[in-house]
Amino acid sequence: MSKRKETKPTNTNTARTAAAVSTSESAPSKPISQWVYVGIAAIFVAIIIMARMNLLSIPFERDEGSYSLMGQMLLEGKKPYTYFYEMKLPGLFYCYAAVAAIFGKTIEGMHLGFMVITLISTVAIFLATKLLFDARAGAVAAIAFSILSLNKYASGFTAQAEHLVVMWALLGIYSILCAMKTGKWYDFFAAGIFLGMSFLVKQSGALFALAAGIFMVVSYLKPLNIKAMLINGTILVAGFVAITAVFLVSVYVQGGWSEMMFWLIDIPNAYAAGIPFDMGMKLLKGSMNSITQEYMGLWYLAGFGAILLWFTSADLYKKVGLSLLLVLAFATVSPGMRFYGHYFIQLMPAIALLIAVFVYAIGDIAEHKFNLKIGGTIAFVLFLLICVSTISGQKGYYFSPNQFEILRQVYGDNPFVESKPVADKIKSLAKAGDQLMVWGSEPQLSFYTQLPSPTRHTFIAVTNVQMEKTKSWKGEIQKDVETAKPAFMVIVNHPFSWQFKSAEDQDMYRWAYDYANKNYDLVGFADIIPGARPAYVWDAAAMTYKPKGEKYMIVFKRKAGI
Repeated sequence: MSKRKETKPTNTNTARTAAAVSTSESAPSKPISQWVYVGIAAIFVAIIIMARMNLLSIPFERDEGSYSLMGQMLLEGKKPYTYFYEMKLPGLFYCYAAVAAIFGKTIEGMHLGFMVITLISTVAIFLATKLLFDARAGAVAAIAFSILSLNKYASGFTAQAEHLVVMWALLGIYSILCAMKTGKWYDFFAAGIFLGMSFLVKQSGALFALAAGIFMVVSYLKPLNIKAMLINGTILVAGFVAITAVFLVSVYVQGGWSEMMFWLIDIPNAYAAGIPFDMGMKLLKGSMNSITQEYMGLWYLAGFGAILLWFTSADLYKKVGLSLLLVLAFATVSPGMRFYGHYFIQLMPAIALLIAVFVYAIGDIAEHKFNLKIGGTIAFVLFLLICVSTISGQKGYYFSPNQFEILRQVYGDNPFVESKPVADKIKSLAKAGDQLMVWGSEPQLSFYTQLPSPTRHTFIAVTNVQMEKTKSWKGEIQKDVETAKPAFMVIVNHPFSWQFKSAEDQDMYRWAYDYANKNYDLVGFADIIPGARPAYVWDAAAMTYKPKGEKYMIVFKRKAGI
């Protein structure tokens, strides 16, 4: 195969260097073959969409419940960082608000919105990989990403923020590749905006921006074109800075700047210091074992792809850029040394790209080294067989999911299964103007019921962070509850929902029980029974019920006349 002839750019302000992105390192695929690959990719993506449709109604875990609630509150006119808060930049709130506004303030609506988000990511990774290599590699990347992004233990079925980080990052990477091909300044600017949005959803998005920026810079090194590097790099940064400034100025105008700084700097420092290195390594090992166990064939292909990339005829900037993307994508899962499963969603684009590299590399090496033109086809068929085996091995999860088993397998006995029936019971009793106080970090209850909280502190566990400011919030919460007298209260008897650091942290837990016993009637229990399905006991039967497990949720309704 002959390489595409390089031409010297005539305008360094807009034209890229001789390391221009080509649709392939080898001769372009025939149009008919491109459509075959697109069709095959569409079939697999359609299968994954069907699987996601089967999971639309699965109950929220606490993070997706929290972010969805914040998006709802933003739509109601409440101000970020003053009425609600999170350790992330304001883009998070606005993205969730957009999803809630478009798809609805329901479990199904939010999950449908995030299904569309992953579909956009799938299309973006196809287009980006096609620009880097060819249509076959693009199809491989799209298929691999669609499968990997639904990984159960990576919380692929949820409305997690990491899905948004990935979508904006992939749109940014694709835009950079387009810009490097067209030389248009607005493509570089758009790339900066997309990468900025990835950062504004979650700070780890900055690592994708860094990877994309270095990728572009390296492409200008051979042949060296410093002028184009500086001009187009400046435009890229300008897009990133412009969109970031829009959101930060918005927070400043709304009076939430100092609170935002507290949540973006002070709280993360305390959060990151919580896990020792050796414990972090154990958590990493456990997460990797869970996430790879049903996808080992695909992970092996990615590993081979990472090695074979360096033996292909691909340009150096592609080799450096893709290798760097893998390293920085892994870095996105490392903050705080917690290695939660949903962090790994951010690693999936790099893994999918390296799987595509494997198929491309086999074809490239076979043709250039051994003059065999079917090497890539054989690798593609092998990849498809592994995909079929992967999907078949999890057909229960994909096509007849058991929501209870999925949530227990992924999140243990956290009260996510129980939250939906508890919320349904409260909704059946509630009337207009009622409020709900949740004693515990289960904000999904407020989202389900659509009942406002009497306090801005919907994540009770934050009061146990060892900082003077957070400790002072306990008095604020108690005052809020005493003033508002919410119609309903739920006390979550679960250590992970409270995250006590010491015995003295349980003072508010005890206060909540005392306040409930004086002012509320018992409505019922959601009993989390070890090794069995939860028990729900309501109304009169609840008066004499004794929980069978040590973890449970108690529902209270305010006494008449109090």
